[in-house]
Amino acid sequence: MAELTSAATKVVAEGAALTLESPQTGLWDHLDPDQRARLGATSTGIVRTHSMHKQIRIRWIAVGGATLAMLAAPLAAQTPQVGQVFPNFKAKDAVTGKAFSLQDLRGRIVLVDFWATWCGPCVRELPNVKAAYAKYHKQGLEVVSISLDKSVDKCKSFIEHEKMDWLHVVEGGEWGTRLAKQYRIRSIPAVFLLDVNGVVVAVQPRGEHLAPAIEAAIKKTPPKPADELSAAEADQALAKAEALLKEDDFSAAAAAFERVVEKHAGTPAAETAAKRLEEMQADEKVARKLKQAAAEKKGGNSLNMARTLAKNRNYAAARKYYQRVIDEFPDSAQANIARDELANLPK
Repeated sequence: MAELTSAATKVVAEGAALTLESPQTGLWDHLDPDQRARLGATSTGIVRTHSMHKQIRIRWIAVGGATLAMLAAPLAAQTPQVGQVFPNFKAKDAVTGKAFSLQDLRGRIVLVDFWATWCGPCVRELPNVKAAYAKYHKQGLEVVSISLDKSVDKCKSFIEHEKMDWLHVVEGGEWGTRLAKQYRIRSIPAVFLLDVNGVVVAVQPRGEHLAPAIEAAIKKTPPKPADELSAAEADQALAKAEALLKEDDFSAAAAAFERVVEKHAGTPAAETAAKRLEEMQADEKVARKLKQAAAEKKGGNSLNMARTLAKNRNYAAARKYYQRVIDEFPDSAQANIARDELANLPK
């Protein structure tokens, strides 16, 4: 809790009377000894309670009849249940950096998925989410994944590698991440399916239950027409690719542009993506980096195999994979690593 002073405090203090406006009583009894000591030995009561946010209540406390302090205390957060509107939140997409809110997605069926790369059940559920997204996205399904990972970079790399082409919130807070606390998420995966009005229609629709739940939601509250969504989603996918290009992440950008061309053929975004790919290939510097990235990816696969074999003491086979990296990708970073690890490999 924080003790603050403000103009609003003075206005209340100068009032002729202090009136109890809060439906809650006995706040003083709920303060710990340290908080009581900071505020004074006794309290003359709560002078005003003002709801600033659904999850926060601001309480004005009069101390000794003169000093006022403001205490901000979280109210008991609620995990959304079926039949309730999922409370709105604002965030930035981890891939594009573009701000969005849950409110922006009204008119679509939305799957809100709390997950983490370190969560086995979450990763095992990923194929189901991918399949659902591929099948129902053009019918109006959107997915918002909210990560409880500690490492933002690791999570973003996982998202890119797995081609999870939907919205992502990655803030690096683990269990203390803002949205996990706001919605009282105590275990993951935690999945909520929302209808076009933002109302929760299913909690934990996973595995074989996911597709039927989505189909039921689409049937009950049909999303916006597919053609309206297609153009918007194409623009969103293009924005993600453009953001990667701006960051000079050429390999990821090229892959993203290719997906726009493939998945959104016939849209202006697909035409722009095709043009960007041509420009990238025409740029010698970029083309060289793309080729290098492709080589490093292949070299990395062989290097990982060599390490796995070495870990299992299959040194003869490990040597072959280390040597393959050295021979096929001699100028790569993986080749330098392979040389060092090969030299230290037991005979």
